[in-house]
Amino acid sequence: MNPDPLSPLQLKNPGRAALLAWLFPGLGHLYQGRIAKGVLFGVAIVALFVFGFVVGGGRVAYAATGPVLPSPVRFVMERWPFPCQAGIGAVAIPALMERARYNAGEGPLLGGAFYPPRTGERAARGPKIESRDTAGNTVTHPDELAQWHYEYGYYFELGTIYTVVAGLLNLLVVYDAYSGPLVQLTPPRDQSDNGPDNDPPHDSASNKLA
Repeated sequence: MNPDPLSPLQLKNPGRAALLAWLFPGLGHLYQGRIAKGVLFGVAIVALFVFGFVVGGGRVAYAATGPVLPSPVRFVMERWPFPCQAGIGAVAIPALMERARYNAGEGPLLGGAFYPPRTGERAARGPKIESRDTAGNTVTHPDELAQWHYEYGYYFELGTIYTVVAGLLNLLVVYDAYSGPLVQLTPPRDQSDNGPDNDPPHDSASNKLA
């Protein structure tokens, strides 16, 4: 027996699916049994993020180190790409962990990935931040962020954009896992309509006899 075409789509625990979709792209759809979408979203978004992360030297995803309160806007503007990248939980969670370690004066836990750059007083107190140019000369930088921009050039910005787009796309995936696909419901045609299109055909022969 065919299901009622006008019945709402039944999704398995939308709240949990949305959380899983945020944690890792496509995971919420796999949880709901929507395998094709889950695989598609997972492969596409993860590939997009990993590409940008690698292009940016593994340094483009990190959280701001300033306090969130009393000025959340200032926190966002200090590192605006991160709220976009945080559309992927697998990025947001380690970045926030490394931010906490940075503010506590502890070193990176993940080999430098997701760890904020040394800037301000932290850069001034630490060892010199230096690079080598193509001629082998030593270049001294005011902080690590300046060093990353110098060493990776426009690839740093390119990688940042790719990871930002990946995070924003995953927000759409989270929404789809929670709300389901857009379904246009068309009510069945009322067969009782007595309009001219539904009039029974006239017997031309009877009309002539009349």
